[in-house]
Amino acid sequence: MSKPKIGQFNNNIIRNNMTLINWILLAGIIIFTGIYIFSSILKIKMLRRISSCFPLPLAGILNIQLLLNQLPDSKHIIFFTIASVLFIILSHLFYLFKEKNWGRKLCKFSFFILTFCWIQLYKSVLFIIDVPLWFIILFSSIYFVLLVTTLIFGGTKSFSSYISCSGLFLASSLLNFFSMVYLCFISGLQAFFLFTGTLISLLVVAFYIIFDSRKFNFKNRLIFILFVLSESLIMYSNLLI
Repeated sequence: MSKPKIGQFNNNIIRNNMTLINWILLAGIIIFTGIYIFSSILKIKMLRRISSCFPLPLAGILNIQLLLNQLPDSKHIIFFTIASVLFIILSHLFYLFKEKNWGRKLCKFSFFILTFCWIQLYKSVLFIIDVPLWFIILFSSIYFVLLVTTLIFGGTKSFSSYISCSGLFLASSLLNFFSMVYLCFISGLQAFFLFTGTLISLLVVAFYIIFDSRKFNFKNRLIFILFVLSESLIMYSNLLI
């Protein structure tokens, strides 16, 4: 019986370790999500805040681990995914301090950079598809109307707040537009995941603008759940490219 080559043996070890790491990350996501749900039901605020810090970072690390299997083709995707995961973490951490003025500002800034990272990744669709002018005009008009409507329902704000909120909404709209191009002209499961994720992300921004200064039960938890869902869909759509 011939002995396995050293290179083959090492590759098998790496492959097995990658599988084990992936299972550990997946288990961590499930456990911390369960703790978050459990603490939300029992209204244990501190436990809920702590557990909320783990699902998305772990999901991001798992996403990057899976993308490593697609090297070298996924090198460009990994770069922007790592940057996005970093600002996903920062956005959530700063949102925990939203009661403070600096917390709200840094949260908005982090979310804007997060969205900008995804835009840089998905803008490549414009090099693949010759998007018709009527398509651009139509959805630009829709996004503008949605922005104005959202700001009106958001109530009176300071001028700087109008600017920052508009920037967040327009950035999310641009990302959603790119996903719309994917969905309409390329289609596929990846395009569906991407569009759904960017649409939920846009809804999160609109929801934040409208209800930022208003209080009602489960507002923060609803924003968090939608944020996790949107970013997870956007991240894992990369695996199907």
